[in-house]
Amino acid sequence: MRQFKLLSKAGMIGLLVVTLLIPLLMIQGAVSERQGFRDGVIQDIARSAAESQQIIGPILVVPYREKIEITSKDNNTGRATTEIRYEDRTVSFLPDRLEIGNSITTEERYRGIHKALLYTTNMSVKGAFALPDGLGLGEAHKRGLIEWKPAYLVIGVHDIRGIKTHPRLTWQNQQKPFEPGTNDSVTKNGVHANIGIISPQAQTFDFAFDLLLQGMERLEILPIGKDTTVTMQSSWPHPSFIGRHLPERRRVTEQGFDAAWHTSYFSTNMEQLFAACAHRECPSLHAHTLGVSFIQPVDVYQQAERAVKYGILFIGLTFIAFFLFELFKRLAIHPVQYGFVGAALCIFYLLLLSLSEHLSFGLSYLIAGGACVTLLGVYTTYILKSIVRSAGFTGMMGALYGVLYILLRQEDYALLMGSLLLFTILAFVMLITRNIDWYDIGAPLEPINTR
Repeated sequence: MRQFKLLSKAGMIGLLVVTLLIPLLMIQGAVSERQGFRDGVIQDIARSAAESQQIIGPILVVPYREKIEITSKDNNTGRATTEIRYEDRTVSFLPDRLEIGNSITTEERYRGIHKALLYTTNMSVKGAFALPDGLGLGEAHKRGLIEWKPAYLVIGVHDIRGIKTHPRLTWQNQQKPFEPGTNDSVTKNGVHANIGIISPQAQTFDFAFDLLLQGMERLEILPIGKDTTVTMQSSWPHPSFIGRHLPERRRVTEQGFDAAWHTSYFSTNMEQLFAACAHRECPSLHAHTLGVSFIQPVDVYQQAERAVKYGILFIGLTFIAFFLFELFKRLAIHPVQYGFVGAALCIFYLLLLSLSEHLSFGLSYLIAGGACVTLLGVYTTYILKSIVRSAGFTGMMGALYGVLYILLRQEDYALLMGSLLLFTILAFVMLITRNIDWYDIGAPLEPINTR
């Protein structure tokens, strides 16, 4: 009979733990809902400002009209006839040398309690195009079948709303204005500058231009030159370097960061990717970027979601502690009292979520954790019938919240630290219960005076 009561008590506690999963899942749903609302606010700000930016170019495009002669022979008469038609085509060139410098400033835009990070880059671009004789159409050019048309320089910009000034191109020491549109299949959005008729001779053209560009969260650049150098400098201290190429040199401090990339055709295979893009196969080209993401140092929703995942562990450890008090101190703790303590543990995560939307995550964690630990300390003084026992339990809960905070901050070592914590707790419980005669546990317990 005593063993049956003990098993019934353990079963009720286990059922209570499973039941408390419901509020934990509801809180986790609230975290996802608030995160989705925040992301919607950021997208709304992006719609009214500028989205993340991807820069492609510069690309030199030379249109031409080719005269095509098609000779056919009549099988009946044996006479040969020549048909002449004209086709409008373009030939594109990538820079032999490309240098891009970025001086980046950031600002935060608020909408309600949510904010989005915008950046403005003062981009300085210079380089050179080395054109072959006949612009790569030697035979047709020599035969006089090519009629050259005015060339133009194309710059691809993902969101042209971010262009804040009227850029001007310096081409062989001549100033040429940029105009909206690209007239190019590779770069859907952007600007272009008319160059004029280019002599089809082997020659090199130098170019330079500045671009003041605004964007949100990410800046990506396609290293399209045969030899490309990209530098970035910013006062934002939390960069995340993204893309297919990591910087060769980078320095990140509390005052900001600076980074430098260097690529060549041997490392990017850019000519082949560009040629495939001319046949509508552009995903590989657009994915071959380098750049930086201006991340927020603490995503409160991600941190809150990770904290909730440890909720069932906290509830289980707390109930184990209560159960050990029942075993060693001969106390009778009612399942309702277990339920109140579990509810307080669940409320902690709701407090953490609501406070972190207005305060820093660390301060929110301190307030929510301190409030819950204080509440549990006062309540367990009556449950455990001793201030000393309650102080010990309160200290244990404070230590658990401290360990959880460390786990949340140490993303790379969270699994290792969590595994060591569980192993340590299990070893501790096994050691302190090693001399218990589990067949003689069902002796009457001392009831709790709730008055």
